[in-house]
Amino acid sequence: MNSMYTLLPGGRVQLHADHPVYAAHFPGQPVTPGAVLIQIVHDVIVGGLADASSDSPLVDSEACLVAPDTRLLKVTQVKFLALLDPREHPEVEVHVTSTAPGTYRATITATELLIARMTLAFAR
Repeated sequence: MNSMYTLLPGGRVQLHADHPVYAAHFPGQPVTPGAVLIQIVHDVIVGGLADASSDSPLVDSEACLVAPDTRLLKVTQVKFLALLDPREHPEVEVHVTSTAPGTYRATITATELLIARMTLAFAR
């Protein structure tokens, strides 16, 4: 398995608890690394998998319109609010809102549990 997660339609993400990184982070008590949570949000926004043209409640009408050649400028206001064990929560949802042109506020939730929130800014 090459990836720790699979992006699904509607801003959903399937975590792969059998990925080797979980054996080291942490043995017997796997936790999804914070850098991976940021990468998940990035991939959902850039990949447009939270399909803003659908009726998905996860995104507003301006979200997920970032072109693939757009680069991430900065990640700010990052708060990790709960540990994400992929065995307990194998699927998460990424909620995205556009706050300004090229700037997106995102939250990651798992079954009503707020895992993280952050703001990502992009530019061409």
